[in-house]
Amino acid sequence: MRLREALQAPRMESNFSAMLHAPTVLPARWSECLIKFIEYRAKTEYHREQLQPIPRGQTNVSSWSFVKIPSAACDTERDNERKIYGCTGVAMQEADLGHPNPRRFEDASNRCASTSTSNGVINLNADSDGEWLTYEKLTEIAFFRSRTKSRANVALRNNQSKSADIVRRQSVKLTKSIVSTGEAQPIIFDERADGDKATRDVSPLPIRESLFPYVPPYVLFQRHDHTPKTPPEDFAQLLKWRFTTSMPRILMKILINTGYQIVNKGTDWSGVWNLSCKDTAKYRSMKNFQKVNNMPGSQNIGNKDLLWTHLSGMSRKFVQQYNFMPRTYVLPKEMQKFEGMWNRHGMGTTWIIKPPSAGRGQGIKIVNQWWEIPKWHSVIIQRYISRPKLINGLKFDLRIYVLLTSINPMRIYVYKEGLVRFASVRYVRGANLGDKYMHLTNSSVNRQNPAYIMNDGVNSFKGHKWSFASLWSYLRQENVDVTDLWCQIKDIIVKTFISVESSMNAAISENLVSSYTCYELYGFDVLLDEDLRPWLLEVNVLPSLRTDSPLDTTIKGALMKDVLNMAGYQIPKNEQISGNGACNKKYDTIGHNYRLYSTALNLREKMKQNEMNAMETRDEYLDGILRNLTRDDLRQLIRHEDELSQADNFEILFPTSSSYLYFKFFEMERYYDRLLDAWEHRYSDNKTKGIRRLQRHCETMEHLDENFN
Repeated sequence: MRLREALQAPRMESNFSAMLHAPTVLPARWSECLIKFIEYRAKTEYHREQLQPIPRGQTNVSSWSFVKIPSAACDTERDNERKIYGCTGVAMQEADLGHPNPRRFEDASNRCASTSTSNGVINLNADSDGEWLTYEKLTEIAFFRSRTKSRANVALRNNQSKSADIVRRQSVKLTKSIVSTGEAQPIIFDERADGDKATRDVSPLPIRESLFPYVPPYVLFQRHDHTPKTPPEDFAQLLKWRFTTSMPRILMKILINTGYQIVNKGTDWSGVWNLSCKDTAKYRSMKNFQKVNNMPGSQNIGNKDLLWTHLSGMSRKFVQQYNFMPRTYVLPKEMQKFEGMWNRHGMGTTWIIKPPSAGRGQGIKIVNQWWEIPKWHSVIIQRYISRPKLINGLKFDLRIYVLLTSINPMRIYVYKEGLVRFASVRYVRGANLGDKYMHLTNSSVNRQNPAYIMNDGVNSFKGHKWSFASLWSYLRQENVDVTDLWCQIKDIIVKTFISVESSMNAAISENLVSSYTCYELYGFDVLLDEDLRPWLLEVNVLPSLRTDSPLDTTIKGALMKDVLNMAGYQIPKNEQISGNGACNKKYDTIGHNYRLYSTALNLREKMKQNEMNAMETRDEYLDGILRNLTRDDLRQLIRHEDELSQADNFEILFPTSSSYLYFKFFEMERYYDRLLDAWEHRYSDNKTKGIRRLQRHCETMEHLDENFN
């Protein structure tokens, strides 16, 4: 079937007929025709053009405005030869135009993500796998036009008066405020349906309520595999996400399904992923409603040399408690110390060499000879675990996802599901040290092996990547105490963060004035030896979110939705952004309130914190710290409980009712950690009672009153 036959749009047929029959530079008036074509295919859920890779270095891709479209669906070889060379006077990449196969619109929208880029390079893969895509402004216009003309928006405009009472009641429910206007007010998604059900007659907003009155609602992020939501057009102007070249594809799907616009210009964006913040001044320039997935000071845990420095320092104080990382040396700084050890015990032992800050298996070598060790390059050299636990003769490690939402107070969550990554060649101790497929478990390395097998299910025992559910099931069959093993791993995670807490807290205090600004997802790599003892190998600050198998998509899709919902994104108020006009003021009642995240303290709060910090024993502060909650106390506890309500498949590691047992490892006990310790001690077994106590305070706006206490 020819392309023009698939269009089923007579007015467009003649235009595209000419495009099919002769390569030419199209007149400017045809740009609108092209927009209509893309829009038509999107609106009829028949848009399946798959954008193909443009290899890096092949050309200056910034000069192209489109990417290649596959021609496999063309019915004749002649159709494959018909090409378009230009559009609106701009050079266009050669494109084979074939008949697209049916596919749901959300699948196409995952590729054709909205951006403000014109002729810019967009990489939808966070793992540098070579899929570089370019988008022309026409595609963006068509994509947005197809979405903003949805019936939901029309229904909102046509039913404002009809739904005013319903919406007004919902707005009061969200914020306990009195709405005096007659305009339609927000309706939220039904959280029980994960945002898929909406109140009738009014287009829903992708937001969820706080547990507490007079606390603005949060954005309710949708699953990657759900139908895209189309919020009202004026509300959509408040949902802007800043584009970066390494945004994970799975994140792009979630954002589009939630209703976000992806932009790379302007300063009104409210979220960004993988923004490089090596320059800490960028944190100080961020607006109070903007949130980033990086924390100042994270290099202390993400750089292998710095991590070892912190852990080795703790191991000198707590020898038995901090012996979970293989012996490591930082070269050339510790070359003399390493050489002395080598002369005494090193001959015949195996070591692994890693660059301090590289990832995905880059620059790793396994050595057992002195001449193989670099003497002047900056590397770390770590004792190789030569007797690992094997499954089916293969070495494996665990990629564990950990979310840090705050360092003061410390709030740590571990994802219950994760990835078990296998080497792709059977392990033989001491043999073939240069065989990276035998000794390395990194998926980015092993997928290059022709023998590498993908796993297609969460509960499958095949392939070179498993889920935790499969691993635990396998180990239980060998009578392994999985619960105890998981507790050991969680203990390692908490102690690792404690080792860097002081350094990270100093960096955050220096660069942030709002506790809203940051959170971070980490990837802990843990190896089990033949005795099932867990060893921490490294911590990744930007864990791979590549989704090249059904298993990856299932685990990482659910992971990212939970991460974003726990991070607690809120919409900005009209006064906080520019260029949106007065039409968005109706959403100010549910907009971000920067006061809830301020780090400034009044005199009463400072006095109470000094008093509680001076207490030397836990028994002294347990009751007193909760007796007269200050405005700042309420804000910390509100954030803690709202966050916990979205934990879903995350498990909280810190704070808990027993987290006080870790206080002895801290350089100093901090007030907020003591506050949450006391809160969990009193209410961990009766959360309803604790939440109701906070709700009573919020009903009188004690958490907002600048003069309170």
